[in-house]
Amino acid sequence: MELLQYFKRLKWEFLFVTFLIVINAGFLTLAGISSANALSAVAKLKAERFFMWVALMGGAYIFYAIVNCLVNVEQTRLAQNVDKLIRNDIAQDLSQTSYSGFHQQTVATYNSWLTNDITTINNFGVEDFMMIIRQISEIVFGMLTLAYFNVSLVVTVIILTIIMGVVPNLFSKILAKRSLEYTHANERLVNSINDVLNGFNTLFLANLPQTIVKKINGASDDVKKHALNYSKTAGITQAITNGLAFISQVIILGQTGWLILHQLTPVGTISGAQFFASTIFAELSGISFNWQEFKSVKPIIEKFKTVPLKTVHGALPIDFKLSNLELDKVSYQYSGQDKPIFENLDLDFKLKNKYILMGDSAAGKSTLLNLISGLLRDYQGKIEISDVEYNQISDRDLHDQITYLQQDPYIFTASLEWNLTLGRQVSKAKIAEVIKECGLEDLIAKLPDGMDTVLADQGKQLSGGQKQRVAFARALLRDTPIYLLDEATSALDKASSVQLERLILTPKDKTVIMVTHHLRDEVKQLADQVVDLNELKKN
Repeated sequence: MELLQYFKRLKWEFLFVTFLIVINAGFLTLAGISSANALSAVAKLKAERFFMWVALMGGAYIFYAIVNCLVNVEQTRLAQNVDKLIRNDIAQDLSQTSYSGFHQQTVATYNSWLTNDITTINNFGVEDFMMIIRQISEIVFGMLTLAYFNVSLVVTVIILTIIMGVVPNLFSKILAKRSLEYTHANERLVNSINDVLNGFNTLFLANLPQTIVKKINGASDDVKKHALNYSKTAGITQAITNGLAFISQVIILGQTGWLILHQLTPVGTISGAQFFASTIFAELSGISFNWQEFKSVKPIIEKFKTVPLKTVHGALPIDFKLSNLELDKVSYQYSGQDKPIFENLDLDFKLKNKYILMGDSAAGKSTLLNLISGLLRDYQGKIEISDVEYNQISDRDLHDQITYLQQDPYIFTASLEWNLTLGRQVSKAKIAEVIKECGLEDLIAKLPDGMDTVLADQGKQLSGGQKQRVAFARALLRDTPIYLLDEATSALDKASSVQLERLILTPKDKTVIMVTHHLRDEVKQLADQVVDLNELKKN
């Protein structure tokens, strides 16, 4: 089972919790034995023995309560560490996937994996497995105690145990199926909530705010249906196992009465048999059900492994020297579209030159930048940088050469400084220089904590233009030899737009490929070439 691998990675914590559970089962067993012996002592009118066993039973229950508290704390610690490992593994896979691989699922789906599914694994996986350990411990101690009273009781318990183990297995596959369906319903709920809330402005302006209620209610009904389906299957399984447990307890109680009546075991055995039989068969009932639930998390964990790891490309040669970037007969077509965006496109971008890409909205300007940046890898033809084909270059090596500024930059829930550096070590002097160049000084002065101000909710407190200034500063701090700009100043006024574009276009050691719908003379004169994609595609 996949979850057992996580227990193995946390073996010392797991063994410590297991040890505590076994010790606690021992104290519970001691209390049961003490109760039976106390009853036997009363039957024989032996007061001293009676009070001794009563005192021992009280002490056992006190220690049971203390250790049980410790078990709860340590089990929670173990569960949280398992959660962290699973989230880490998912995050590692996401960090190692390609752009297209990441977008095979929605962000809301990944969010559901890392939250709802982890909760399900906790409830049906970690908690159930530790419960099984406790149940097995109490069963073993209980059977040893019954053997102490009379071996025939153990034989009967074993026979009944086999019966109880076989019947619930008939429901294991359907229970696993219902569990997976339930997690998929949760994914759809999260996707629906994210979708409709992100579209609030559109619905508000269209006088359709009730659509939010309809969408969320519809997705909630979907979750409700699958939750009930799981509950029904689990309920039937548990009802059958509980019924078998109750019948088994009655059988053991009847056998114990027969043994006492034939003077084959002490009177106190009736108390012990009742206590331990109820414990054994209740725990057997629980084990059977909990094991089915535990197995139901397997397809959930297997689902996490569906993130495709990106193809490993070669490293750039040690003697690599940056030169031209070339597209040779490149064709690209989006999935589901009838016609390709490009067909046999040839382009040659000279090192340290500045290019402006023009064209209508369907010309493929953004697609071209996505190809050059390595976001889109499923093209036909050849893309080369310094005579090295893209399919031989890793994403990491490629992005060491290229910075890509998109029209709508993402602002993380982090400080302004972190949003500029993305966590990299950059000197304070360099940061201050770039802040001044990008005109961020006024913004910083207005923020309550300056550079340490946390920009929450995707930078909601910033205007579109301020976000683009932050993105420009972020790009300049990366200081790569190639810059790609896709309408990167569209939210700024003319003067500010020209100022920032000049920052990128002026340095003589940078190669710049810039998309714009508003080519201003001040910017055009800095370009080495203006490329009209509409005309290029005609040829």
